Amino acid sequence: MHPPGKSRDAIYVFGPFRLDAAARVLFRDGRIVAVPPKALDTLIVLIENRGRLVQKDELLRTIWPDTYVDPNSLMHNVSVLRKVLGEAPDGKSYIETAPRRGYGFMGTVQIPGTEPELTGGPPEVRRNKAWAPAAAVIVSLAVIAALIWIKAPASPPFVITPLTSYPGTEAYPTFSPDGREVAFVWNGEQQQQFDLYVKRIGSEPPRRVTDDREPECHPQWSPDGNWIAFLYCGDEGVPEVSPWLSIIPSSGGAKRKIVSIHEGGNPSDRPFTWAGGKALITAEVIGGSPRAGLFLVPIEAPSQGRQLTRPPAGNWDTDPAISPDGKTLAFVRWVTHGLSDIYLVRIDRQFMPGGEPVRLTFEKDFITNLVWTNSGSEILYVAGNGGGRGVWRVPARPGASPRQAQSLSDAGIHIALSREGKLAYSRRYWDYDIWRAELDGGTVARSVAPWVVSTYLEVEPRYSPDGRSIAFQSNRSGAMEIWRVAADGSHATQVTSLRAEAGSPAWSPDGTRIAFDCRLNGNVDIYVAGVSDGRVRRLTTDPGVHTTPSWSSDGQWIYFGSKRTGRLEVWKVPSGGGEPVQVTQNGGFFASESVDGRTLYYSKTAEFPTALWMRSFETGKEEQIIGSLRHWAFFQVFAGGIYFVPNDGPVSEPANFQVAFYDLATRAVRNIADIRKPPGVGFAISPDRRTVLFAPPEVHGSDLMLVENFR
Repeated sequence: MHPPGKSRDAIYVFGPFRLDAAARVLFRDGRIVAVPPKALDTLIVLIENRGRLVQKDELLRTIWPDTYVDPNSLMHNVSVLRKVLGEAPDGKSYIETAPRRGYGFMGTVQIPGTEPELTGGPPEVRRNKAWAPAAAVIVSLAVIAALIWIKAPASPPFVITPLTSYPGTEAYPTFSPDGREVAFVWNGEQQQQFDLYVKRIGSEPPRRVTDDREPECHPQWSPDGNWIAFLYCGDEGVPEVSPWLSIIPSSGGAKRKIVSIHEGGNPSDRPFTWAGGKALITAEVIGGSPRAGLFLVPIEAPSQGRQLTRPPAGNWDTDPAISPDGKTLAFVRWVTHGLSDIYLVRIDRQFMPGGEPVRLTFEKDFITNLVWTNSGSEILYVAGNGGGRGVWRVPARPGASPRQAQSLSDAGIHIALSREGKLAYSRRYWDYDIWRAELDGGTVARSVAPWVVSTYLEVEPRYSPDGRSIAFQSNRSGAMEIWRVAADGSHATQVTSLRAEAGSPAWSPDGTRIAFDCRLNGNVDIYVAGVSDGRVRRLTTDPGVHTTPSWSSDGQWIYFGSKRTGRLEVWKVPSGGGEPVQVTQNGGFFASESVDGRTLYYSKTAEFPTALWMRSFETGKEEQIIGSLRHWAFFQVFAGGIYFVPNDGPVSEPANFQVAFYDLATRAVRNIADIRKPPGVGFAISPDRRTVLFAPPEVHGSDLMLVENFR
């Protein structure tokens, strides 16, 4: 059996569906249908082998080549497909089951340019004239494959098994030097706080190493096995503003604080690594400081640390990783949040660099978690953001091209590799849906309920100016794209089809266009798409990151944030195309113009929390008006005032958030309503000011997985 999608007949039509196997896209009545990747593989294999029973073992080998998976995964894929496809026109299921044997596709399939194939009936092998030449080819291929197998025995297949399956979140795995144990953090049965645990590989329960009020994250085992270094972290395993890098005996005992790291709260960065057994290489400061490089910090004399890398102003270095031969230091250099690449620098026996770093990748992506392979020939890393993350590998030589580690398609942001070739990773599961709440003047919002829902991510909602539509960001088509729905949550339509990271949708004042930012071909730029025709036009072309667009009140300009001067500032570009113009001079990021076009309101940074500022176009005067927003995009400007989410307002529970209103005339702030859900990723007020949209996390957690025979 050939891999899914490799058939000559790459287009299959059945019922209201059209399957493009080569492009790996399923349409229903001309609209893209979201199908999980492995479920889509299953559908392709079944259709390519339509009219016959496909044995379970055959399906498992084809869909997960060289990998052992639980057979229940196949059953899950079929269950997903049945929900997606529904019933065939004859009222029967498209997929029939032969208990304990396999599955068969039973629908009537039309291949464009040919006569329909009638494939109804029981899922058994059926022969006709069309099968005769195909059977001869299959036999020939089988003979050739057998000869190849005899001459070149296959390598042991990957075996992927759960390492942990506890309630809550297990993350940040690190192997002991002998590869028999894994240290990790877990927020416990009650999901209250992250502590450090050690577990032998197998079915034994974990051993708790820390038990105090300070949550931990990022454990790293020392080369001699005696110590585990880690950070003190905040909620959800995210490093605090100034977390302490500390060590503890691997068997448990007293902790020792080594150095404070001003890391900025990115949970996916790996900010330090061991340099032998007596020192650590660590990041100290993120961005905007001469101390934003990497430092060698002796365990016994932390104050005598020496700087190893010196990034350009405004950049910062993190995720250090030393090659197995100890001669090369790899690290990630960030230009701004979400934009980074891997660099290499040669080091001596004292871990000091012997020259300037050399850039290894040119991906301009969200890169973290560097891990050298045991041969030292490649570097594994995690790239992408949000639901689009994946594990990649790149040869450790300049000019080499990265490739994705396909067998780790479900891996999360934390990976570790043992000396024996075992790989551990966190398999994250999360879902964000768009919720709606009514603002009717009560102290607590009513009718808080999900509004735009799928098994994929839905975030960053924005109402159209007339309130009849909602634009949002979703990966339900396989990549982060811009979508829209009716205001009642129905009739989801895909606006962009760029197969890239498109986000931050913003409606034009007349409701005919949507501006958005998108990472395409390595650069993040501002684009505009037509709502009715989906036609996309690029507005910014300079290298760099251009994000978070918003429209001027007359629709002639689009504001955006950019770091082209070395600091985040607000810029604007003509909505019909032209040269960008700098707007702010003292810092700025996400901007929104007043209804009368006389004032610009903007957050100053992309950090959390941030402040809200205003600048008069008439006087040029700039002043801060709200001291602390919970998120840089959590405000919306109306005539007479600004709705926003305060970071320091009274909240009955930590998981809640509050909507407040800033009166532009009196400069008074009044509370609108508490919403008893976390705000998540998004904040939008309807034009009639009666509802608020937000995108809280519905499911969140991770388990650790173990890969044997990784190569």
